[in-house]
Amino acid sequence: MRIPHVRVLVLAMAAMAQVLALEVPLRYFSPPMGLENARRSGTQCVTVSQTPPPGEWKLPPMVARIPLFGLAKLGDAKHLIVLDCANPSDQFYTRFLFDANANRDLTDDPVVTGRCHWESDGHRVSMRSRQGIELDVLTGEGKTHYEFDFEVQGGFSTRFPDIGDSSNLHDIRIYLYSRNWYVTALDIDGTRYGIEIDDRNMNGRFGDTARIPPDLVRGNRLICEGDRIHISDEGGYDYYNEMNLTDKLALGDKLFKVQVDTAGLRLILTPITENLSAIKIPEGVERLVVLDANGSTGIAAFRPGKVLRVPAGEYRLQFYQLLRKDKEGDLWRLNANGIAYDQTVTATTGAEAVLAMGEPFRPVVKGRILSRDASYTGQPESRLAFGVCGKGNEMVTDLSRIRGNSSAIAMSTTINHRPKEPTYKVVSKDGEVVAQGQFEYG
Repeated sequence: MRIPHVRVLVLAMAAMAQVLALEVPLRYFSPPMGLENARRSGTQCVTVSQTPPPGEWKLPPMVARIPLFGLAKLGDAKHLIVLDCANPSDQFYTRFLFDANANRDLTDDPVVTGRCHWESDGHRVSMRSRQGIELDVLTGEGKTHYEFDFEVQGGFSTRFPDIGDSSNLHDIRIYLYSRNWYVTALDIDGTRYGIEIDDRNMNGRFGDTARIPPDLVRGNRLICEGDRIHISDEGGYDYYNEMNLTDKLALGDKLFKVQVDTAGLRLILTPITENLSAIKIPEGVERLVVLDANGSTGIAAFRPGKVLRVPAGEYRLQFYQLLRKDKEGDLWRLNANGIAYDQTVTATTGAEAVLAMGEPFRPVVKGRILSRDASYTGQPESRLAFGVCGKGNEMVTDLSRIRGNSSAIAMSTTINHRPKEPTYKVVSKDGEVVAQGQFEYG
């Protein structure tokens, strides 16, 4: 009588092992400061004012007649930024003060000095530094090391204005650029996946999943807020291969619940194996993101095959990437975004739904007429925009040849990895050609 109990125990343990979470170690990475064309993984725009934020602040002596103040939010803390001058004769701000430890005291923080670059017309200027900022970001989950650099931009109505005049300081902004991300690698069914996670919205957290902006207009591309994930089995980073980070991840035919724990330096992937439905997708999908109907949860997939396994529910397309070879063997990449609040597909347990996407693709030309006051020429003019849409009304955002040089497809002479720009003719009702030309990549 004991043998059946042992068999039940063994089977139960085997079932538990199938759903045990994978804990993959994360490694923090940041490129050296001053490296040319170094990757910046996220951006935060900080507005400035001529007075400090409310509260008590301990500040060092200022050189600028009118220093500027801003607040950056990183993790659970707000950090004061002060723009000052290194010398009284500076034509623009050249010192950047940052309250790295968020103790409201800037006398115990290093001062970063930058160099200014003025446009030739004297109406625009930017200040940068080869020195970055390092700090520990605190969140409810723990402490995370963080690095960023910055750029201060100014625009003026007069040439080389006096920054001691408050009326000249209304168009100055600070841009913070995160310079760090987390990397890992794992093996599943003989395939090694390299994963990178960016803090794209630069709020000091690396686990913000995709969220539909509340002000997104119906009919626009479905561009989501949140952090980004980059998955590859070939190594290397490519901006066009990024996807929105989601709460679930599909690697091949395996589906996982995702938890990013930067404080514990681990990525936790919990297998999802029960009560799954299926969504049929076109062949050759390299990357894919679908969101639920409300945009609160989603799945990012890497090489899911012809069927994406999902929990039952209603989904909408956010992004996909196709890879195809042409007749000559050159490899092409096509990226597309879904349309905000467009059609959804319902996945039912035990059934297979079909996601409308991909071929056939169709060209779309949109035009708008600018009044005399709105046009650059001072005369009424018409603007034409060329695009390509897929079967589900998704908008193609990139079409590039990424490997090979034998294609018979005519290529652009200005962007040599893209197809030749299409041409257009505007014909009157009487058949007269009133305008013709060639579109430009924008």
